[in-house]
Amino acid sequence: MIRIAKTWFGLDDKLSTCITADGIEYLREKLNEKTSYDVIVFDVNNDDSQSPIRCPHPSFLSQQVLLNVKSLLSTNAGLFILNFASRDDNNQQRTDCLKNLGDVFQCLSTVKVDDDINEIIFASENQLNHLKSSGKISQENLSFNFDITELLSKVKIEK
Repeated sequence: MIRIAKTWFGLDDKLSTCITADGIEYLREKLNEKTSYDVIVFDVNNDDSQSPIRCPHPSFLSQQVLLNVKSLLSTNAGLFILNFASRDDNNQQRTDCLKNLGDVFQCLSTVKVDDDINEIIFASENQLNHLKSSGKISQENLSFNFDITELLSKVKIEK
């Protein structure tokens, strides 16, 4: 997994810690260790080709998993970022996803990725207005090529 991320997605493991493990079990372990994170990102592929949800795997949207994520986030500025992708024509999967997230988190914002089925969902207990303050964000350490200011201009507050 890590080799693929480095080769195809420009992962720089000097800027992050990469762990290959069962994601749901890893969350449980960190919860038991009373670990805290400022940001948790889910970009979990669903390998069930019959499911309209491509990302994340539906088990990562269960209430217990989302409650575990919330418990692991730092109380002042914790942010959960979810890559959501669905080929559901009637948008029911997106609606269900936002409902599940809204049942756990106070604030939701979304950014639709142009020309793709992906949507980035931000969830937090605090208002996400700081996402709009793009003047303070630098791209120099990012290993992918997009205009972060443009991306942040597309943030839509859902809740």
